[in-house]
Amino acid sequence: MVRLRRLVHGKVQGLLAQYYRISRDGKRDLVRETVDSRIDFYWKSLPFRGLRLDSMYVVWRGLLRPNYTGDYELILDVQGGVRLAVGGRVLIDELEGNVEAKYIARGLKLVAGVYYPVQVEFVSKNSNPHIRLSWIRCDGLEEIVPLDCLYTYTSYIVTLKNIPDGHRVELWSIGKIGEGIGKRGTAEIKLPETPPPFEAYFRIVDLKSGKVEETPFVKDIWGGDVYEVISESS
Repeated sequence: MVRLRRLVHGKVQGLLAQYYRISRDGKRDLVRETVDSRIDFYWKSLPFRGLRLDSMYVVWRGLLRPNYTGDYELILDVQGGVRLAVGGRVLIDELEGNVEAKYIARGLKLVAGVYYPVQVEFVSKNSNPHIRLSWIRCDGLEEIVPLDCLYTYTSYIVTLKNIPDGHRVELWSIGKIGEGIGKRGTAEIKLPETPPPFEAYFRIVDLKSGKVEETPFVKDIWGGDVYEVISESS
């Protein structure tokens, strides 16, 4: 069995934000990808060069991790169209809207410390767009969903270093998640769909001899992680 050293942690606080320009024919062109610490924007000027305030599409993706267990209400204050999904379930679907409105998703049962996939889509349709994501916690406190409850990934790739060229690296959990081939000492495994942090292990296969080495289970693998393989003699 070989050991691993994590060199780069893919986990970051905030939500991955992608800002698109909408052309007259409805096509969306990506202008900027960044990480936003929260969703609370009242745009008076362009957030990035190349966008238009009255024809902008923004999607935020990541994970929602509450600090307390109980019933929550998620609130979206917007001027424009919006869609909210949590745990793969659409809770608010008003992407075609073009009014100033407050939308509330009630009765959301969340468990402290659990990561829930969250996605917010927004379309601006006039020169004064705004959007705010807040919640009413299980203790009754209303606040903008804070940075310490939002997480995302830096990429959809998990990287292993110190891999002999031509060796196959496989990522396993309940089943095989993905695989990559060592090139110039590095193997990259593309995740088919980046889930919340998961427990898994790596198998390193010498395709010539058939020898297989395995790592211990890693309890919190994230997209964007970079690991170094350490042999027992290191």
